[in-house]
Amino acid sequence: MKRVTVALRRMVAAVAGAVGLEGTFLLVGTGLLAAGSAHLSPAGPLFVVGGMCVLIALALVVPDRRR
Repeated sequence: MKRVTVALRRMVAAVAGAVGLEGTFLLVGTGLLAAGSAHLSPAGPLFVVGGMCVLIALALVVPDRRR
């Protein structure tokens, strides 16, 4: 059990290091929202993940405002 805990901790640290703190919260939040929407409809997780992909794509495409 200790090996599994260490492996999970290393995996979370690797993901958090790759995408940063904001990206980690975004991934975890999307996963939890998708899991919760599965209780409402079988297609719920697809709508949640698809919506998040569209929002992320828009955030990447829209240029930053310069002051």
